[in-house]
Amino acid sequence: MAEFDFAGWVARARGFAIAIGRLPGGVARSTSVTTPIAESAMQAIEGALGVSIGTSLRALFTRGAAALDCAYSWAPEGRALDELRALLPDQTRIYGGAKLGPVSELERLCHIGPEHWLIAPFTDDDGYLDAESERAARLRELLGR
Repeated sequence: MAEFDFAGWVARARGFAIAIGRLPGGVARSTSVTTPIAESAMQAIEGALGVSIGTSLRALFTRGAAALDCAYSWAPEGRALDELRALLPDQTRIYGGAKLGPVSELERLCHIGPEHWLIAPFTDDDGYLDAESERAARLRELLGR
């Protein structure tokens, strides 16, 4: 299997946000990407945290970008809106993006919640969040959603 191209993924995420911004009704809210962090700097952050960063996240920060914020929105009109509503009947706009980092804030971020015990009741048997679980439905009802 070929090694994942983190720099390529970052470039595609940024390029996609830019391309959406060029569409009528499109906005590239941000297209910020910083250069990857040096391996020695990543080791210093791990030392401060007292834990190792996972392989994939480490590779993203050291081979892709130390931070990225590529966000977009698209609110089409006319025929483009009709086509969007044919695909997604309840939507008049779409939005999204990729935001991660900066890596220098990992130490600060590891100290904020939610705590694992708050999330655990909403996970499936494989440990993934399950938005369709009975507990999630009860929480949405409780919150009035």
